[in-house]
Amino acid sequence: MADIFAVILAGGPTHRSTGLPRVLLQVNGVPLLGHALDLIERFGPKEVVVVAGEGSEAIRKWVGDRARVIEQKDMFGSGHAVGLGLEALGGREGGLLVTYADRVLLREESVRSLLEGHTPATAASLLSVRLERPAGYARIIRDEAGRVTRGSGDCDLRSSVEANIREVVAGAYWFDLRSLRAVLPPPSTLKDKYNVTECLELLVKAGGDVLAVPLDDPREARGVYSVEDAKSIEMEPLVCR
Repeated sequence: MADIFAVILAGGPTHRSTGLPRVLLQVNGVPLLGHALDLIERFGPKEVVVVAGEGSEAIRKWVGDRARVIEQKDMFGSGHAVGLGLEALGGREGGLLVTYADRVLLREESVRSLLEGHTPATAASLLSVRLERPAGYARIIRDEAGRVTRGSGDCDLRSSVEANIREVVAGAYWFDLRSLRAVLPPPSTLKDKYNVTECLELLVKAGGDVLAVPLDDPREARGVYSVEDAKSIEMEPLVCR
C-alpha cells in the first residue's frame, strides 16, 4: 500500500457553555479529537495534519506532538480546509485520508475498507450510507451505470430526483494526492465556501474513478455537535470500537 497521510477536519466554533473548541468535548473521558487521532494512528500515517478553527491554540496544546495543527482563519468550508492540509504536507506522494474529528462512532474496519477498496484508477474513495432523512448531508450522485459522478450538498442539488437520493457521504475520504492537487483550488484563491465534495466531479472529469464504500451501520456517520450529543453518544456500543 502507498504511503498514507491524514488530514483531520477539526473546525467549528468554540462551544458556548464550556468555552472549549467543540472537538475537545469529551466522550467517555476522551476528547472527540482524541478519538479521531486514536483511530487514524492505527493505520500508520506518515504525517497527520489537524485543521482547526476557533480555539486552535487550545487544540495545539492538547495535541502536542501527535500531529501538526494549523489554523483555518477563513471558514470557507471543508474543501478550503483540505487545501490548507495539502499545503502543509508539501509535495508528498501517496494517499490522503480525510476524516472529521467529531465522528467518534467510525470503526477501524470501515476505514480499513475505505483504504483497501481502491484500484490504480481510483482518484478518490469515500464512505457512504443510506439515510431516511438525508437533508444536511452531501448526496452521492451516480450516472445510469451506477458510477459516482459527483457529490452535492442541499444547496447544489440540480433536480427533485437528486433531492430524493438517500445515499450520502458519511464523513471520511481517501484521495490520491497527485490527483487531488490537480483539481483542488488553492486556499488563497477561494473567496466563498467550497466543500470537499465539489472536487469529486472534477476528479471524474479528469478521468479518475470515485468509489463509494458503504457503511454497515448508519450510526457511524453520526457527528457530535453539543454536550448533549456527547452524552447521548456515550450510550452507543459502537463508541467502544
